[in-house]
Amino acid sequence: MPDEDTGVRTRLDIKKSLLRRAIKGESQYSAREMILLIQWIRSRARHIPESHENELDLIREIEQEQEEVRSLLVEMGMTEDDLPSESRALLRLNLEERRRGRNGNWNNLAQTWQLLNRQPPTNSIN
Repeated sequence: MPDEDTGVRTRLDIKKSLLRRAIKGESQYSAREMILLIQWIRSRARHIPESHENELDLIREIEQEQEEVRSLLVEMGMTEDDLPSESRALLRLNLEERRRGRNGNWNNLAQTWQLLNRQPPTNSIN
């Protein structure tokens, strides 16, 4: 594998690599054959099933809500260093709760803002 291929490779990166190898003569296929193979594989690609699409929509919805909460915390004066990193476990927990019918309501961000901006109680007993 070439030195520039580090980390996760996208499908486009893989196609470019295969085509580059075919053009350089490092593949058993010619450049024309490789193009035809790539086109054939693309023609056989399946569409995402509706159940998977619904799951992706749910994930996107939860990620959007998490981003809204993070931006709210930043607006309140927290820095990015103060905020915890995104948690995949928390995302999975939120997804499982949504699947079971529990739905958090982040539409009332103004109420959350008021709650977080409320003055802390005093330590005085009077």
